[in-house]
Amino acid sequence: MQIGVGGASGDAYDQLRGDLPDPSLGPHDPTTSIELAALVLIKDKGAPANQPISAYLPAVTAYNGTGPAAVAYANRVIADATSYAGDGVSAVSACETSDNNSTLIIPGDQAKILPDGEAEAPANAPPVVQEMIAAGNRLIHFPYSWGGGHGDPAQTMSQTDPNPAHWPGDQENGGPGYDCSSATSYVLWGGGYRDSLLGGSVWDSTELENVGRPGPGHWVTIYANAGHAYIEVAGIYLDTAAGEGNLPNPPTTGPRWSLRGTGPAGFVVRHPPGL
Repeated sequence: MQIGVGGASGDAYDQLRGDLPDPSLGPHDPTTSIELAALVLIKDKGAPANQPISAYLPAVTAYNGTGPAAVAYANRVIADATSYAGDGVSAVSACETSDNNSTLIIPGDQAKILPDGEAEAPANAPPVVQEMIAAGNRLIHFPYSWGGGHGDPAQTMSQTDPNPAHWPGDQENGGPGYDCSSATSYVLWGGGYRDSLLGGSVWDSTELENVGRPGPGHWVTIYANAGHAYIEVAGIYLDTAAGEGNLPNPPTTGPRWSLRGTGPAGFVVRHPPGL
């Protein structure tokens, strides 16, 4: 990706000089050029920080202008970045903080559960897997509520503002929340499987016995039986039943990341195609 250093394109370097770790270095320094490209994307083109690679497509397109050439170039950049990540090459983040709508990316293949219950996604995982980790992170503050989260998917499965109040369930833990199967469905929706696996709805645990393909997946595995369901993503589990006393997960109720799941004994094991 090119950086304007003067002329008709404008001097992006001079505008962002103060945000560089070493303002004395110019864009012809290899490290500085990478930092400068990241700053242009984030500060000028509105790119998010610490998101799956696919999330950067609009900003990379805007970086190169408009029209078919810009779109084609951006698609090539994203494809190359995804290929590099698959080879174990990870990007340097321009921001090390996280909020409720972002998930940090860490090197390797294994997700990591933080002391606050959120999870970090592995850089080597496909973007859809990273997005499923982010989806799970959006649920970890909700209580368990039997039957909760099975209402209007526009609200209960929203990937920006999940709201189980439309179908609150039994609320046996003090408020509306998610149960095992609606939480599992939510993570699958987060990976983009709303229609291809779930038909645009929220499945119960019995239905999840037939989701996807048989057997465990490499990145994602669903465990289901007539009474319970949970999901494994990049080596950690989002489960409403395994959290009690299972550190680093706090002893609390609801969908929580855990280092182990309730099963696998007694569960049907499935996985999304390709994962």
